[in-house]
Amino acid sequence: MTVPAETPLVEVTGLRRVFRGGRRASFGGLGFGPRLECRAVDDVSFSIRRHETFGLVGESGCGKSTLGKLILDLLAPSAGRLRFDGKAPADWGKRAFRRRAQLVFQDSLGALDPRQSILAQVREPLDIHDVGPRGGRGAGRDELAAAMLHEVGLDEAYHGRYPHQLSGGQQQRAVIARALVLRPDFVVCDEPVSALDVSIQAQVINLLRDMQHRYGLTYLFISHDLSVVRHSADRIGVMYLGRLVELADGESLFERPLHPYTKALIAAVPIPDPRKRRDTPVLRGDPPSPFAPPPGCRFHTRCPHAEARCRSEVPELRALADGHAVACHLAERFAREVTA
Repeated sequence: MTVPAETPLVEVTGLRRVFRGGRRASFGGLGFGPRLECRAVDDVSFSIRRHETFGLVGESGCGKSTLGKLILDLLAPSAGRLRFDGKAPADWGKRAFRRRAQLVFQDSLGALDPRQSILAQVREPLDIHDVGPRGGRGAGRDELAAAMLHEVGLDEAYHGRYPHQLSGGQQQRAVIARALVLRPDFVVCDEPVSALDVSIQAQVINLLRDMQHRYGLTYLFISHDLSVVRHSADRIGVMYLGRLVELADGESLFERPLHPYTKALIAAVPIPDPRKRRDTPVLRGDPPSPFAPPPGCRFHTRCPHAEARCRSEVPELRALADGHAVACHLAERFAREVTA
């Protein structure tokens, strides 16, 4: 997909979100110590261009979904700045921003109201935002909702059904229809296909792509599955323990990954050929607790290339000569090894 060079639709600068938990044990095991803090998102900066799909990948618990909620103004940031189309979400106003930025949920059944028909749930955003013909339950809004359901592949036979009467793929199509019925500019897709069979995943991904071309949408596509993101995203950001460790266009990231964590993620993707084998680098140990991240580079406890500097200095995300951004002290060395 060719992405036009213009002002980004979404700009994230130094974004942080800290969750505070219980108190540390002290005084003989009693909970009177300082409160535990989890930096779910820690100093993250990037931008999303108009009409592109920006993929965000990483292990479960790395902060992907929290970052998506911050961008949608569903969570308040602890620090940092967010700009949507040049302004902060608060400057747009709650209702105006909600019309322009929507969310496709991972758990489609949990996102749908079991007491309402599919048509009623897709029409509900039109009622809330007073879009289309006036008159509350007027047929005009039913027609708009029905037209959107038809576009996502659900004809009249499904309009009166309830969520439990649909398959997983049909439920996700209904969730997509509800998110797009207001004609938003930006959509966060939070693991939109992770709960679906592989064949259905391809259908939903193709549907999202078709709707993007039809309506000029911009996507933030969150997933832990690199094989899915590879076929969906124009650019990809890799997160580890709340920080962005690598950022590049999809082709560069998969052809020449530079961060050791990205290399391990790509090497772990199964090859659909039993005759082929891949030398998978084994990561040492388990991911650190987000309540007690290690000093320096957060990946150094599992990195096979870690040096003394990695244990004390936090690497900044910096762009290399080709625009490939990496948060690693050894990035230049890895880049030379790739091109050698």
